[in-house]
Amino acid sequence: MEIDKVLEQIHAGVQFGVTMEADVIKPKGKFVPVFDAGAGEPSSFDDMGYPIGVSNQYEWVDYKGIDKNSFGVIIHGDSMSPIINEGDLAIIKPSETLENGSFCFAYSADGNRRVKRYYRYGETIVFRSENPKHKDIEINAKNTDSVRLYRVTRIIKKV
Repeated sequence: MEIDKVLEQIHAGVQFGVTMEADVIKPKGKFVPVFDAGAGEPSSFDDMGYPIGVSNQYEWVDYKGIDKNSFGVIIHGDSMSPIINEGDLAIIKPSETLENGSFCFAYSADGNRRVKRYYRYGETIVFRSENPKHKDIEINAKNTDSVRLYRVTRIIKKV
């Protein structure tokens, strides 16, 4: 008899034949693979042999401007301070075009990597730090075969 009372209470809250609609909320973000990057002296980059889109570390990024090739780099160093600081996460979207003044992630065949402001003046590419203690780095645009340049589309501040 105790079961009958429980079932009565359950059925009292249910209207049979009535359908309920529910909104499905899709998340705006996704998990992106994350690597380490320097914001100071160049440091070596190691993707550990993972293919594009794969890493041994991931971060949830609540940002709709990412795609399947996007990835993140954790900043180390003070060359981009006070705008980008130690521990911040830079989101890189390889398909985005670099523009003068935009942040870029650069890494070379020898493994060096850095996050800087990007400027191109004719055949000269300049990587500029926000911190005036760090000098500009200049390279000839014709000599970039061994350098990969990607646009940083978002900075997620370390909490």
